[in-house]
Amino acid sequence: MAEKSSKKKFAILDLLNKIENDRKNVAKSVITFRFNKKRVKQLTNLNDIKKDCKGILYWMFRDARVQDNWAFLFAQKMAIKNKVPLHVCFCILPKFLNTTMRHYKFLLTGLMEIEKECTDLNINFHLLDGEPNLVIPNFVKNYKMGAVITDFFPLRIPMFWVDEVKKKLPNEVSIYQVDAHNIVPCWVASDKLEYAARTIRPKIHSRLEEFLTGFPPVIKHEYSSTESFAKNKWNNALKNVEADTSVDEITWVKPGYLGGILELENFLKNRLKAYHSKRNDPMSNAISNLSPWFHFEAIVRRELSDNFCYYNENYDSIKGANTWAVETLNKHRHDKRLYIYNLNELENSLTHDDLWNACQNQLIQRGKMHGFLRMYWAKKILEWSPTPENALEWSLYLNDKYSLDGNDPNGYVGCMWSICGIHDQGFKELYDTVVVLKIRSRRVGLNKVELGESNVTTLYHSDRLRWYTNDTQRSWVWHEAWKLLGVRLIPWDKPFGTPAWLVSDYRITSAQLDKLGLWSHCFRSLPNPREADAPTRFFVGCRWVYDPFTKGYSEIRGFLLPSFMIATQFFFTFCFLLSLISFVCILLYALCCDQEQKQYVELIRLIGYMVLVGGLSGGIAVIIFASLGNAEGWMPGHTNNYLGWSFALGVIGSVLLLIASALIHVEANVQKKKRKYVTESQTKFQLESRT
Repeated sequence: MAEKSSKKKFAILDLLNKIENDRKNVAKSVITFRFNKKRVKQLTNLNDIKKDCKGILYWMFRDARVQDNWAFLFAQKMAIKNKVPLHVCFCILPKFLNTTMRHYKFLLTGLMEIEKECTDLNINFHLLDGEPNLVIPNFVKNYKMGAVITDFFPLRIPMFWVDEVKKKLPNEVSIYQVDAHNIVPCWVASDKLEYAARTIRPKIHSRLEEFLTGFPPVIKHEYSSTESFAKNKWNNALKNVEADTSVDEITWVKPGYLGGILELENFLKNRLKAYHSKRNDPMSNAISNLSPWFHFEAIVRRELSDNFCYYNENYDSIKGANTWAVETLNKHRHDKRLYIYNLNELENSLTHDDLWNACQNQLIQRGKMHGFLRMYWAKKILEWSPTPENALEWSLYLNDKYSLDGNDPNGYVGCMWSICGIHDQGFKELYDTVVVLKIRSRRVGLNKVELGESNVTTLYHSDRLRWYTNDTQRSWVWHEAWKLLGVRLIPWDKPFGTPAWLVSDYRITSAQLDKLGLWSHCFRSLPNPREADAPTRFFVGCRWVYDPFTKGYSEIRGFLLPSFMIATQFFFTFCFLLSLISFVCILLYALCCDQEQKQYVELIRLIGYMVLVGGLSGGIAVIIFASLGNAEGWMPGHTNNYLGWSFALGVIGSVLLLIASALIHVEANVQKKKRKYVTESQTKFQLESRT
């Protein structure tokens, strides 16, 4: 055990030495390094530092680290240039957003490490108690600071503090803001609110050569302060903090720079190989676990999140979403849903969904959640909340309260993305995709959070926002096909049974034909066609074509039913039967079937093919009759006859069947894609029973 611990310690020291040597290879110090001033925003018009100043103050807030910190480096460069001491301060706030004691203790441990590192570098570190807009101006005045350098943090409250500090500083003291969080500074990457990652990506890539550089080291400061300062009271640091103490401190990670290096070394050694293929699998320990340090002490590419919060004052509101998303949320605001939960039920993992409960428990117990499940977690809150406003408010609250990387632009953007569709494209609801994933498992582990025996239902909205009444709701394509088929069948008995396919002009009083259909004929006075020269029998009134009671009617059946008429009867009857069978199948499908059945897609396709064949048969029937039904040589007075309303209904019905068939096949393709997604998700998650 001792040998293993010694090897691990040696590996960490080796990694630290490599990182330190890389800094020295960039430059000996920030003085010899060509610092890019575009990283800095001067918030006042003063260019000169007062000669009798006693030091330069770096007001640390967002980027709590010494090395690899452009704001820290800029502050040291300014202090060395003016030959004055460098001071660093951090304000312990009584309350900040939804920060809990978990966050404060994690932060405080890292700050103690920063103090030690600053002491070794002859830099003064001050732990101040109170809000920055009150304590920073007083510190500057009391100790005659010549300039203030601070971090860039594009949330509403930190930006307010910076503005208030600027107003309260002495007139001769300038204040600078440095974006040490993004590779490309937020105001350089874009001067406007970006619509999506694809719009900001080329802007960032075009600047990488300029800004993606190594860091010079923060060196031991040459100029010491002659002032005497009281020691930082770490034991009383949290005395005045009004944070939620019910959220337990995290013990599975070590805070601070060394803790981050330890986790990084562990990731590089044990998990990096599997990261590419298994990072989206909650069951595999293949993620970096570095997000707590990304929030407090690391440089990451979060330009898009900062861009959204910087240029959109409604970054935490539905008002900040795109128009299409707001319209969709409002459209489905009153949709019926199977489950509605309040905040207390969500916070305490009291939902019906074991997978969601596991995600929430992981967030509470470990202070983080597997990245691949964060969208699922947030979208379920949308599905189960009374309003979209509640969903956004509650997801932000839970994330900020429990997650170590909460209270951050990335958290706001993540919730806004999942609930309000920001940085996403709006699609027509034809392509609205809902994927239902049922995972049957006897015992499922989720990063040490176990799920009991259950059927876990997971809902993903991949292209467009929508609320759903249940997990098997079908797309609107299916409902339109159902409506078309219903419209087709409601008047179906009219063209099938009424004698109005061929109608004689009612103004012709001497017309022999009145009207006829597929199965019945109406005559005013039809002479027996077999007695053309001297007819002795005339047929008057309406009769079924196979009437067995009228004498002599069977003798003229050959005249009444020529081959084209028999073909019309056959194809249209076949069309009618297929339509009726399809309607019954759809009814059974809608009432009895769900997406879990093995032949689900095949059943849809079968219905689609029956409707298609029915439409084609109906089309053939009406084409045959239209071509030959009023031809010379069949019914008398063909010049005064015309195709009637029964025929018109037959044409319309056949067209509707063809359209319904197309929509049903579209639905089959949609369901096939859903099944494919489910299969891929099951493979990816690997949430099958493990023994």
